[in-house]
Amino acid sequence: MRLATINQLRNAHAVPINGFLRDLFTFPVAFGERAVTRDNGLVLDVYETSDGYTVKSDLPGFDKESINLTYENKTLTLSGERKREEGEGLTFHRVESFTGQFSRSIKLPVEIDVEKISAELSNGVLTIKLPKAEAARPKQIDVNVG
Repeated sequence: MRLATINQLRNAHAVPINGFLRDLFTFPVAFGERAVTRDNGLVLDVYETSDGYTVKSDLPGFDKESINLTYENKTLTLSGERKREEGEGLTFHRVESFTGQFSRSIKLPVEIDVEKISAELSNGVLTIKLPKAEAARPKQIDVNVG
């Protein structure tokens, strides 16, 4: 019998395991790293410009009433719920879309101008704009000649 470490179990190349166990041993990553983790099917893209951050998430079939956004202490939290279609006579043969409650949080490294945060849901894609607070934006400093 061969025993495997958690790192080997996490690495699909080291020990062949099914997707369930691979996802079971997927740990969250800190903001700014390139690795990707999934949490209940919800994925996020986050990118930065000199003016702020943009967060995008694919939320097909969602409406704005099923999505909740909060920002507090440099942390954006996206949560909500997706309910499975129900009806008499329905027999599901395969269900791969996620259902139930979800929540994802992103800790941002700088202060955000809370009054200017905006969110738009269009064609199943949620786009959240988080402008940096004025104190967090890069400043051009003029050099005086004396």
